[in-house]
Amino acid sequence: MRRAVGGVLSEVEEVDALLSRNKAMQEEINQLTHALQTALDENTNMAEKAIMAEMSRERMKVKMEELLAQTGMTYETLNKTLDVSSNPQFEDHINLVKELQAKIIELQTEQHRGAKAIMDHELSRHNISTNTSMMPQPDAPSDAPCNEVQQEGSNMEEMAKEFGTEFTLRQARLNEELQGLNRALAMKEELMNKMAVNDTQFVAMRDQHDKEKKQLEIHIDLLSKERDELMQQLKAAAHGSASSK
Repeated sequence: MRRAVGGVLSEVEEVDALLSRNKAMQEEINQLTHALQTALDENTNMAEKAIMAEMSRERMKVKMEELLAQTGMTYETLNKTLDVSSNPQFEDHINLVKELQAKIIELQTEQHRGAKAIMDHELSRHNISTNTSMMPQPDAPSDAPCNEVQQEGSNMEEMAKEFGTEFTLRQARLNEELQGLNRALAMKEELMNKMAVNDTQFVAMRDQHDKEKKQLEIHIDLLSKERDELMQQLKAAAHGSASSK
């Protein structure tokens, strides 16, 4: 009789331990889900900021080139039409335009220096091989006399593994695509600085650049939708598991 009672108590303790383990795993799943969602949202936000910053930099570069061309034409026109010998004040006006032109060139030089620093950074990252570390997987549940509780813990563990792996792979692919875009932009910037492309070539490259950014934005939206679908699937699976208790 004592042995029977002892066996029942032992099984109850094991079931309680499994339930406690299952609860801890559920909390860990929730924490990992939140962390993965936060990381993906932050990564998407950073990608959008990088794209907007690149677009703004390109617009600023075009505007400065236009302003430099305008000041150059103004300087030549004033230098030809104004008679400095008859009115010394004309020389001050011409010098002001010349100083403005020099400031624009200085800003362009600084911009090129910053672009080259970014380009060198991206190319150096491209040359360094990196290994994507996967999220550590939880240990398999220990043997227990209660098959129902054991199966529930195994299902929750499998869902956590699949969900975490899916998110990690998507984040890794997104990072790889962003790095590829940055490398492509850096190489194009270097090519533009070396070859001094004409207006037609510049417009064609900029259109291609905008096309690549648009494709990346669409891909980011698709990944966000897939993330939301995975979240709903995990919540539905967790709710169904809780209802079956």
